[in-house]
Amino acid sequence: MYASNIYPLLLLMLFLSLGVNAQDTKLLETTRVSIDEESIRLKPLLRKLEAQSSLKFNAITNWNKRYKLQVFNEQLIKVLEDHFKNKWGFQWQSIDRVVTIWKPTPATPESGKPTPDTKEKVIKSKTLLGRVLDVKDEPLPGVTITIKGTRKGTTADATGHFILPAADSLTTLVFSCIGFKTIEQQCTPAKIVKVRLELSDNSLDEIQVPGYLPTSRRLATDVVSTVKAADIDRYPTGNLAASLQGRAAGLSVTQSNGAPGAAYKFEIRGRNSLLNPPNPFILVDKVPYAPNNQSLNILTSMVSQNTGGGVGAITGIHPGDIESIHILKDASATAIYGSRGANGVIDITTKSAAIGNGIKMVAELMKGYSVPTFRYKMLKTPQYIALRREGLINDKIASSTDPSDDGYAPDMIDTLTNTDWQQILIGNTAVQNSAHVAVSAGTPKTQARIGIGYSDESTPFSDDMTHTLMSVHSSVQYGSRGDKLQIGGSFYMATDKIKSYDASLRPMFTRSNLSRYRPDGSLNFDYSGEQGQHPEADPKKAYHIATDNAMLNLTSRFAVARKVALKARLGYSSIFAGENLQQPIAAQDQAGADTLMGTSTFATNRFESFIIEPMAEYQTEHLKLIVGSSFQYARNRSLRYVGQGYTSDALLGSIDAASHFTDSIQGGSDYKYGSFFGQANYNVFNKYLMTLTYRMDGSSRFSPENRFGHFGAVGIAWNFMEEPFLKPLKSTIEYGKIRASYGVTGNDQIGDYQYLDTWRRSRGEPFQGISGFAPESLYNPEYSWERCRKFDVSLDLQFKRGAWLLGIDYYLNRSDKQLVRFDLPAQAGARSVLKNLDAVIGNQGWEITMSGNLLKRSSLQISTSLNLSLPRNRLIRFNGLERTAYAKDLLINKSVTSLNVFQYGGVDPTTGLHTLVDIDGRAGIDDNDRRYSGHLDPVYFGGISLQINWGKFECSLLGEFKKQTVPSYFYNAVMGDLLLGLPTNHPSMVDDHWRRPGDVVSFAQASSRRTSDVHKDRHLIIASTHGYADGSYLKVRNAYVAYTFTGNQLSRIGISRIKASLKARNLFTFTGYDATDPETANLFALPTLRTVAASVQITFKDLLNK
Repeated sequence: MYASNIYPLLLLMLFLSLGVNAQDTKLLETTRVSIDEESIRLKPLLRKLEAQSSLKFNAITNWNKRYKLQVFNEQLIKVLEDHFKNKWGFQWQSIDRVVTIWKPTPATPESGKPTPDTKEKVIKSKTLLGRVLDVKDEPLPGVTITIKGTRKGTTADATGHFILPAADSLTTLVFSCIGFKTIEQQCTPAKIVKVRLELSDNSLDEIQVPGYLPTSRRLATDVVSTVKAADIDRYPTGNLAASLQGRAAGLSVTQSNGAPGAAYKFEIRGRNSLLNPPNPFILVDKVPYAPNNQSLNILTSMVSQNTGGGVGAITGIHPGDIESIHILKDASATAIYGSRGANGVIDITTKSAAIGNGIKMVAELMKGYSVPTFRYKMLKTPQYIALRREGLINDKIASSTDPSDDGYAPDMIDTLTNTDWQQILIGNTAVQNSAHVAVSAGTPKTQARIGIGYSDESTPFSDDMTHTLMSVHSSVQYGSRGDKLQIGGSFYMATDKIKSYDASLRPMFTRSNLSRYRPDGSLNFDYSGEQGQHPEADPKKAYHIATDNAMLNLTSRFAVARKVALKARLGYSSIFAGENLQQPIAAQDQAGADTLMGTSTFATNRFESFIIEPMAEYQTEHLKLIVGSSFQYARNRSLRYVGQGYTSDALLGSIDAASHFTDSIQGGSDYKYGSFFGQANYNVFNKYLMTLTYRMDGSSRFSPENRFGHFGAVGIAWNFMEEPFLKPLKSTIEYGKIRASYGVTGNDQIGDYQYLDTWRRSRGEPFQGISGFAPESLYNPEYSWERCRKFDVSLDLQFKRGAWLLGIDYYLNRSDKQLVRFDLPAQAGARSVLKNLDAVIGNQGWEITMSGNLLKRSSLQISTSLNLSLPRNRLIRFNGLERTAYAKDLLINKSVTSLNVFQYGGVDPTTGLHTLVDIDGRAGIDDNDRRYSGHLDPVYFGGISLQINWGKFECSLLGEFKKQTVPSYFYNAVMGDLLLGLPTNHPSMVDDHWRRPGDVVSFAQASSRRTSDVHKDRHLIIASTHGYADGSYLKVRNAYVAYTFTGNQLSRIGISRIKASLKARNLFTFTGYDATDPETANLFALPTLRTVAASVQITFKDLLNK
């Protein structure tokens, strides 16, 4: 970088007593240059010298004058002495490979020294010149240097140098940079200032890049939560999503079921849309993740049981390659991503090599074991038979062994067999093995890293049902001399395989006295006198899914001038999933069958996303500005077909072995997205902060008339403890900030082609062998973007004592122009039409975070942290609600997940039947008797952690808590046809059921018929308060104990350290919910798993300098 001011008097005094650096002198002597110019200005001349050397040139002089220089293969030092100094009258100085050139102060003929008048001018014209380095003596570009108490300042150039006019002979400079400690240093014009900044150990100063511009919590105007690699490494799981549970305020993370590879549900600050799920926008190294958070599977399996179930989108990302995860919540943070950030943003950053020398390697091995967190206490055979007998007696039917009788009950004959189907189906102890090796190499200008990971885990179903992940991650960063050009990139590739089966855990409730095998050794399919499904037949229905995950990210930055840079990002993300679901002959009852055939269903699902983002950046000591555009193209292709006529189970995985195919379904969509954006960060003395964001988005999901949307945000912050009048409070409060933001984002997550006329294949019989088509939806170009307005205000305080950091945040979001699908009458020719409604959804709440030291004594430190979220969702307005199909489920000023249900009156002690409360006083129960009875949103949730560090020993605990309402046992039982008195088993809790008049119990009487008085209204009963229960819980999500070994003995064999650790997940669950795991709240989905693992991590010394 070049300066154009003239300070001849000053620079004579600055360099009069300084000689040439010895190391630079040698470089100047060995460097030879060739220049042939008749007339050239100084600036292009110095650039030519830079191009032929490894030095940087600065000049403080007049650029306009022209010079003649003709040299061939001349020593650079000779050129500087003979031409610049002797011929043109310059002085020059070389320090740390930076040559500074200036015009000396004119001297008197008598002495050759500055005259008294000149000295006076020097005093009046004071300028500071210096350089900023890190602790490794590497230059720190971009450091902000200000004169304390004024608005005068500058930034360090690419080599760390700066020039700053001063007003006094003794000036205090303030040096600040994101991620480093801010320091003050007194400087005088008499010498060059050399300052070294240390990395900050304060969480407020950790570098964050949640959008396009770097910042820190201290200087941020937005709301961002961060989960670090150290937090992720404490988990004994290969699923990255698990490490987010309980870690971030405002982020609710729920596992759909405990099967390895199962999806997680993410929700940031509530639900903003009636139609669309609240999936946040997911980025990996700033590249949109192709499937976002969609499940990858098309076919069903054990993995897809439960609402929101399926194969998780981020299952194929190895946690060992992740550096950090940022959760962006408010408008100031998300508006830069436009419509895609309406539901929040999850920004995943992969690891890269650190700046340094040599080659380093880290290897980790882990082995663990897992079992379900919840086991049912089932009825034993005598209890089961007694329950069946009660059901027949209540129906006034006598049990019989005659198939022609109403009371035919062969399941009651065997009173001795007592099969534990739970143990057989999910009693296996799952085993987990994991290995990860990372090698990194770094020089000051080039860094590279490669990580290779492998993990496999079996399941509680069987050792043959596994989840395997193999991954490779690499990253490279390069910076030219002076960092004028910076190029970086990362590549990730993984293969993820899941072997499971197609079923739920419903067979686990098979009657306990069913024998497993017939006398001939085949599975016993005799089920209560009917041909049924054997519990062990389901695991034979193999389900396989293999996914190939590839991600590429390329970035470049070119410094056009000292304050201006051009940037570009190119990204690609792709996931291909191939599935196979088998219905083998071995899973069918072969008794009495002439010919049995197998069936095999195949499916493929591909997600791809391409993005390119050219940008320009402008930066001064107070202002950071970025403008750019984004162009994304995404596509999805899917195919499903069923192969039939397989005569051998061994061939079910082969397409060619099928005799014919049916039910072929092919799908695909293309998505195009373009935008222009700009963001400006203004910082005055790290005290007054402002961020302005604007984005214009265009989406192919809307008609040409409504294709573009305009979004933006403003965020402001005041670090009030920097004010002089609050200096007396510094002894108590070290840091304090008030911030607020307001902005508007959109939402286009509605699926593709919704505004077009669409058709579907007719489900009727083909006409002359040709299938027809029926209309699906009508052309509607009028609907447009949903709009979400977000307001946020917060207070941050850090106290001196214990370094306690407190954050209190209040948010208020309003989402209007709701996109809802309206059902159409049959004569319209289409099922529905999508349109904007005059409806408003509100989300508001409080988020409280707190962290600090309970004890800090030399080598012992005990710290804790807490995050608490208090969300509230409500439907503020819905004009014409009573005339829509939503009138029964939605209530004004209540949550969109409201329970507008009947009121359960309990079990009638006289009759033993369920009762509902007739609220309106009219005869019978109808929709007028529905009342608001809570909602399915969390009332509050959060996490609390405790960490102990004592020398080389460390221990941590993380608990997650949630207050919520979930489907009750009765709801699950009805949906799974587990009716009291029918030939199916139950958990022992049903023993508290009605037997005789006067019983005050939890469960109604038993009945052997689905049409009996007690069972016929079961679907009405689950639409009452009896269908829901308190599913609150406290889970010990993570426990971690580690000890680090170091010493000379390890050093002699090339090892820097060895860390041995025990890791646990879902160690304990405290809850009053007795149906199943309160997190999954589904009787037929696998509960979450309790995992305990041992790990050894070895860090090797520099492989080149052992």
